[in-house]
Amino acid sequence: MATFTTVSQRFLPGLSQNIPVRQYSRRHAGMAASLLHDLEAAYVGVDVKRSPDGCIDRVAFATLDQVFLISVDAGKQSGLLTADMPFEDLLSGRTGMLVGFDMARLALQISHDLKIPVRGVDFSTLLVPDTRNPFRPSSVVKRTVSRNVDEFELNALWDSGSETSVCLRAWISACAIKTNLEALDSALKVDTFLISSEECACLRELVRQTYLLEDARPKETPNEFNHYKMTKDGTLALQNARYRTRVRRGQQMVIMTNEAGQEFFGRPGGARGKNTSITFTGKQLSGPLQKVRVIGRPEPTNSEKARDELLLLVLQGQDRNVANEITPESAAQSKFPSLNPSQAQVASAMISSISLVIAHGPPGTGKTTTIAAATAVWDFNRQPTWIIAHSNVAVKNIAETLFKKGVDFKILVSKEFHLEWHEHIYEMINDKLLRSDDFSGLKDAGATERLLGGSCIILSTLSMLSNPILNQVNMFKVVPVERLVVDEASQIKIEDFMPVFHHFNKTLEKVCFFGDPRQLPPFGQDKVPQLRTIFDIEFLSRSAGFLDVQYRMPVQLGNFISRYVYQGKLKSNHGLNDTSCVAFIDVSKGEETRSGFSWTNAAEIQTIIHLVETYYKHKNFCIITPYDAQRAAIEKQLKDARLPWEYVFNVDSFQGNEADFVLISVVRSGNQPGFLSSLDRMNVMLTRCRRGLVVVTNRSFLEGGGRYTLLGGLQRHWSEIGGHHTWVDWKLVAEGKADLPSAPGPKRDRRLPLGYPSLHLNGASVLGGPGATRKNFDTKSLFRRAAVPTITPALPLSPASSPSIKPPPPDTRLRHAPLDEWQTVRRSGRRGRVLRTLFTDQLPISTTPSIGHAPKPITQPSPSYSRFNHASSFPNPPQTHVSQKNVSTHRSSLTPRKPVFRRDDHHSPSYLHGQKFIPHHRDLPQAWSQTQGLPTRLSGPSTTRTSHYRPSKKPDALKSRVSSSGYSDPSLLATTASATQSDYEGFRTLRKTVSRAPAPASNPPSPLNRFAPLKAHTGQKAWHNPVL
Repeated sequence: MATFTTVSQRFLPGLSQNIPVRQYSRRHAGMAASLLHDLEAAYVGVDVKRSPDGCIDRVAFATLDQVFLISVDAGKQSGLLTADMPFEDLLSGRTGMLVGFDMARLALQISHDLKIPVRGVDFSTLLVPDTRNPFRPSSVVKRTVSRNVDEFELNALWDSGSETSVCLRAWISACAIKTNLEALDSALKVDTFLISSEECACLRELVRQTYLLEDARPKETPNEFNHYKMTKDGTLALQNARYRTRVRRGQQMVIMTNEAGQEFFGRPGGARGKNTSITFTGKQLSGPLQKVRVIGRPEPTNSEKARDELLLLVLQGQDRNVANEITPESAAQSKFPSLNPSQAQVASAMISSISLVIAHGPPGTGKTTTIAAATAVWDFNRQPTWIIAHSNVAVKNIAETLFKKGVDFKILVSKEFHLEWHEHIYEMINDKLLRSDDFSGLKDAGATERLLGGSCIILSTLSMLSNPILNQVNMFKVVPVERLVVDEASQIKIEDFMPVFHHFNKTLEKVCFFGDPRQLPPFGQDKVPQLRTIFDIEFLSRSAGFLDVQYRMPVQLGNFISRYVYQGKLKSNHGLNDTSCVAFIDVSKGEETRSGFSWTNAAEIQTIIHLVETYYKHKNFCIITPYDAQRAAIEKQLKDARLPWEYVFNVDSFQGNEADFVLISVVRSGNQPGFLSSLDRMNVMLTRCRRGLVVVTNRSFLEGGGRYTLLGGLQRHWSEIGGHHTWVDWKLVAEGKADLPSAPGPKRDRRLPLGYPSLHLNGASVLGGPGATRKNFDTKSLFRRAAVPTITPALPLSPASSPSIKPPPPDTRLRHAPLDEWQTVRRSGRRGRVLRTLFTDQLPISTTPSIGHAPKPITQPSPSYSRFNHASSFPNPPQTHVSQKNVSTHRSSLTPRKPVFRRDDHHSPSYLHGQKFIPHHRDLPQAWSQTQGLPTRLSGPSTTRTSHYRPSKKPDALKSRVSSSGYSDPSLLATTASATQSDYEGFRTLRKTVSRAPAPASNPPSPLNRFAPLKAHTGQKAWHNPVL
């Protein structure tokens, strides 16, 4: 039976403050409906209370005097019960018409959960001419009941899920009926009789997911602002610092807090660009402003409005074409020589007669390139095409690719997103851009056509496609939506396409979906796992094309992603094939700290600052973190340190972007991985780099709570494949002694090669675990004595036969420390950075001149060390065994006076490949690199800057050091000078060699004539070679 209670209301002054409430169970719902029938109420207010899973928990019916609240257990009791006929008559509108806000949603929920048809009137669109822009409840109440209402508090009532709120919502709906009886009689009715049970179930699921997503949104949003000022009219002019957290125009509450902790309340007024004006509802701000918060739900987007309008029109019987049935045909074949086979297959399907094309594109596989290739064909044939995406960044990326291919297009951007916020990202395509306010004042299709300039390719976001201004200016008549390409389709709920198909069902001929279900899912899927995308429809996903070659990530990283995310189907095509592209920094003292609903890690922030300041500030880098509080803290610290701060992102905002070097702040350090347990988010975070990835985290976390995440798998995989710099201690990073991807430590020990294990985590080996020592470098060889080479007389020339030349004895070879291939050492000083290279192969150098060739003086200057595009333009490659003349010539050509080193756009040296110096494959011809045992294909960016070579020691100082050694054999000096390649380290070896050699029998010549034999032997000035 019924229980009685009351609820209090303060929203409508002048009406009763206490409303009686009768509560009934579902079994006695017929009794409540009979009482309502006896009251002879023509219209009854209605609303529902939802359970946490989105199903109906309570249904409230109200008149002006009382409320009837019925408890519903939709999972156990559905359909008609005994003595339930009055309840069915009430819901179907035979004994009284139901009235409510968002009536289409209410009708679908009640009809599906209770299995009873529903008929009613929607109050949200009753008083508006355009169903696309319904009224909020506060707007209806101000027009029909009372103007003295608090709009913010009244609208917030519809965001509450309490039992009292559902009673008050139904009662307020009943109060608004009295003054709108005539409009209610003539209004179109919402009726679930008009759709089948299958359609009702489909639309009901859409409504349930929508409610769950709205409930999951935070009710309070912190604002980030740059500065503020009080205006003469008493309003606060606030300049927002971030687009996502800006204070928008709408019916929300803004709470401002000063340094003393006092709170001041206001409402957002006009907004233009980054600036928002706030009107105070009480006393004005006093003291410095410290914090700004926004309370309430923001205005719905254009796509959300289109979705709600579709539900309303279908239930009102105004349109029955909810979806189009698409029948695929056989694919036409077409050749795209610039694409790989998988890309060409998808592009061929796009320009064929197939109506539906679905392409699965993992990171870096060229989704944008494939779209651009097919779009170029459509543009050439003048076929109208619309390209849309979930985000503005994805649309911009496609536009830049089309621009490079010479395709004629226009890109549509909302004024709110573009003005003062993102104008800089459209600099390349600014001539192709149309902002939403550019359409104001256009009155006919001719004006729109002139504005478009004949373009038949239009780009926009899904939200912009739903903007009603495009209909008003006849945009879809000038460029009909015949072909629709959707990028980032894996981030869009399948239900969000229903308004698009409904609106363009008469013109739409082809739809092409591009996306990756293994990257970011639709917003809120972690809260609503039932959210589906086009890739979740099994019979469609089976026929989807797969782009199987990635060009972004280094090969080893791409192989890991392929194995653990894409079942080994993804191949890699990249120039970097070693393990130096990934490094993990152990911030052992880092601890996670709760910050509101997010997390921060102060120790990781400091390490990120050191990384940017010491290693990557002049490179193309970005910083990614899973938590927004950490992103804001890193950005603030970079600003305070006057370092580049514009490249800090959270994972959700960086999909579709990439950078040469990616720095990741993991944040978590406990036993719970949090967001890191999401494979899709981790896949996005780890696949953004083109040249290097640096992960800042706590090692114990990845070996504990984060062990079974994708990031933990990457750490174990990198240890297994032998990355010798997998773990680096944070202290070495702070001191500038660690070697990181393409960034050697500026204060590293120059006696050791780049990447030497002692520079890494506590001397521990990655493969052997803590305390292990890697047996890949002979430290004793650094201090091994270099033997003195001897002079072999020149062999006589025999015209009959050429005598064979025996290799010199071992003691005549110049010994060097067995360093790996090419090494580079940088030294910073007042005269700038000096690049010194060591040719470390122990060449068996013959001190005998070439047979039949007398030594000739070198008269031509040494060529500059620049990149050679062809092997024919490079000097003759040196041989493994070279004569004295060849050694001198080779040294002269290899060691120039003014070598040129170009840098890329972000000032990253192209000569640094991980931990080694290896010349770029364009610098050395293939034949030479093979002769020397070097890789024949190495990668590196293009370069533009020059850096002049400076010997580390002046000739005079060098002469004085040699003369002071006490050794007098000039021939030996000449031979040693030819055999030594470095300018400083090589000279130290030379000095040790000379100082430790046995003294000659003859007295040394005077210092003035000491270098005369050296000059005669080389045929040029004694100090022509800049090595010495």
